[in-house]
Amino acid sequence: MCWSSGGLITRLVSTSPWTTSLWRSLFASLFLAVVLWMVRGHGFFEQWLQVGRPILAVAACMALASTCFILSLAHTSVANTLILMSTGPYVAGLLGWMLLGERVAPRTWLTMGVALAGAVVMVSNSYARGALLGDLLAMVMAASFATATVLVRRHPQI
Repeated sequence: MCWSSGGLITRLVSTSPWTTSLWRSLFASLFLAVVLWMVRGHGFFEQWLQVGRPILAVAACMALASTCFILSLAHTSVANTLILMSTGPYVAGLLGWMLLGERVAPRTWLTMGVALAGAVVMVSNSYARGALLGDLLAMVMAASFATATVLVRRHPQI
């Protein structure tokens, strides 16, 4: 419900996409700082010092994904954004196979291919509607979130 309601909530906000992204990021940072302090006894700056570069890469990926989500909603439909966002787990599976050597069953490859083909069919008229930029931003968002997921799997101390 949280993922699918994000588009509706963003559309109800009357600020520019960049302003929305700024406030969304600030509140997310505050929430993360509180959670880290409650769970681990320190904030995210101390976490960065303990873990090092991998957490900076994850933070950069998440910031890019969050910003691309808001900008995508400004340039394409909520449906296209959510459909393309749903390809993230497939990208994470592919990256896990390529970078971490994780095994992917043949039936999973087949399922991923069919699902990706379905996503392509569902958003295929974006070029004609002038929404290609929004769709590209949604794909960057999905890939960035997937990269962050694989980085966390690679560095579980994060």
